[in-house]
Amino acid sequence: MKMWKKVGLVSALALSMFSLAACGKGSSADNGSTTAKATGQSTFKEPGKLDIYFFNEGKNVNKVVKKFESETKSTLNTQIKFHWTTDHKQEMPLKFAAKTPVDLTFDAYWQNLSKNISDGVYANLAKYFDNDKYPGLKKAFPKKVLDLVRQKNGAIYNIPLIATNGQAQGFIIDGKLRKKYNLPKVTDDKTFYQYLDTMYKHQKQEKLTSVLSLWGIGYQDYLNQTQEKLQNNIVTITGPDYDVQLSPDGKKVEGIIGIGDPDSDAKNFKAPYNGKNFKNERYEEIASKYGKFVDPAALSGESSGTSKTAGTFTYLTEWPSKRADAVAKGEDPELYIWQDQVRNQKGTMISEMTTANNFLCIPRYSKNIDRTMAFLNWIYSSPKNWDLWNYGIEGQDWEAVGKNEYKSLSPKDKYTFPTYEMTDNTTYTKIDSTLSPDVKKMYAYSLDNKNWKANPLAGFNFDSTSDPAVKQAFASYNTALGDVRGYFQTGLYGSKTKEKLDAFYKKSKKDSDVVKAAMKKQIQAFLDARNK
Repeated sequence: MKMWKKVGLVSALALSMFSLAACGKGSSADNGSTTAKATGQSTFKEPGKLDIYFFNEGKNVNKVVKKFESETKSTLNTQIKFHWTTDHKQEMPLKFAAKTPVDLTFDAYWQNLSKNISDGVYANLAKYFDNDKYPGLKKAFPKKVLDLVRQKNGAIYNIPLIATNGQAQGFIIDGKLRKKYNLPKVTDDKTFYQYLDTMYKHQKQEKLTSVLSLWGIGYQDYLNQTQEKLQNNIVTITGPDYDVQLSPDGKKVEGIIGIGDPDSDAKNFKAPYNGKNFKNERYEEIASKYGKFVDPAALSGESSGTSKTAGTFTYLTEWPSKRADAVAKGEDPELYIWQDQVRNQKGTMISEMTTANNFLCIPRYSKNIDRTMAFLNWIYSSPKNWDLWNYGIEGQDWEAVGKNEYKSLSPKDKYTFPTYEMTDNTTYTKIDSTLSPDVKKMYAYSLDNKNWKANPLAGFNFDSTSDPAVKQAFASYNTALGDVRGYFQTGLYGSKTKEKLDAFYKKSKKDSDVVKAAMKKQIQAFLDARNK
């Protein structure tokens, strides 16, 4: 299957999902005239306009804007103006500094969220949630979700956007190649490895650049035993990639271990993770068993353009679009989701998220906070409203199939929107009707809140900025980790992996000790406050 070669893997890994937040200084503003009825349908006598700043511009968005404005003329009386940035992370601080009218924007910990909250840039939106005057927000953002972002003082500066309850992950398999070599359908780790090994043996014959395309994830999550560790109260803090052992009752920090640390640091971890540094063992396994399946040039930046592979990493949520693209090219893609619970729809899972990846925020200086929150409340007030912004105009961009499925249509003016910036939410998400029955079941499982338990550290955000010594150590540690993490996660160090792990530990120990001490202190304070 054809894939775009992904470069800059190390920096992408370093930025993925890690949460850095401090208790913000912003306060809620209450601007604009609204009348909130018992139905939650806010009305504005005077017309207004909302300036919304996102990136990755959608297509034919104006037709949905016009329909929304027409339907809400007598109530919200609000015009919507989207501004699409080209470099969101660099542009938005300048907008805020100049007090440019911004009424709603996207932010994330991998953007500027931590600093913006710490600097008091964003408004406190807590009063709008769990509020009967805003039933849409109350339904779409229950306490379990809001606890991911709630500050110690109860403030909420960032609205979490979550497409599914957990990161259901897997690989896309080239069905034509699998069938060509009479391999069984990939249904578990054994058949997956059999497929990979067979493709490796025929790599030259099939003119494959590599067996697998990992584009920024590596084998990190696949071999991390995330659920097994969470069942033992071991939480992985991504970013610095520390594993934290909590006591059985979840009230005490009993141990923290990082990449390269000696086996003795695992002594307080629960069996079977207390014998050796599991993280080191994992990377050595990746190198010895899986590294050969990756393009050696994946991290060098020497190769670009298209490459031919026998498989690629994917999230379950990305499967519909990736499948459609592959089928359009005449390929026969097959999906393998590695989490047993999702794949077989059995049991419950513990969310690996201590917070969300993506967020909506409102600058504190905005004069339209009430109007903006009324707009968001309207979106989340009903499936019909949410569908308009998530899928487009019914009958033109998509059509309903049954009760909870949809079929995408292909008009010339097809509406597309970066839903992860405004509408990602498990409350109203529909399932693509063209998916196979087994994949539909996986989606349904992932979307059902009953199948998921909260992470033991849900809502914890490590603050690396308040103490200068910690800030410096954290920056130094992340720099050192960024130089090697991609190679560990893809197995490209090969037989030198153990040597590289030892070298990294020696180089980063001083900084890592400072960061781990601060993290242990902050997690314990977080647990103490939660268990009062």
